[in-house]
Amino acid sequence: MDTIELGRCCGLWVSFALILNQPRVELPTAAKRRLGLDEERSWVVTSETNVFLWPGPDLRFLPGRGPESAAYGVLPPDVFRVVRDRFLAGLRARRAATVPRTE
Repeated sequence: MDTIELGRCCGLWVSFALILNQPRVELPTAAKRRLGLDEERSWVVTSETNVFLWPGPDLRFLPGRGPESAAYGVLPPDVFRVVRDRFLAGLRARRAATVPRTE
């Protein structure tokens, strides 16, 4: 696996790092603002990623909107590289996992 796909939709397999109490990368304030997230601290967990058929069973859409409303946008390239590199390092060290979630 070379990348973690973020934000693809319409029947394609995608993978998202979940936010849990695990190894993580904090999102910079500027990236959060661009993605329309709140002012609270946010992280991307790097020890687990879910793989599912979009839209997955755990996604919630905005009222009256479709699958596109569950994706907030793309991480800035520098943040994405850190998330990707830490996740791949965790896979190599057997401290990260890919979990299938599609029902």
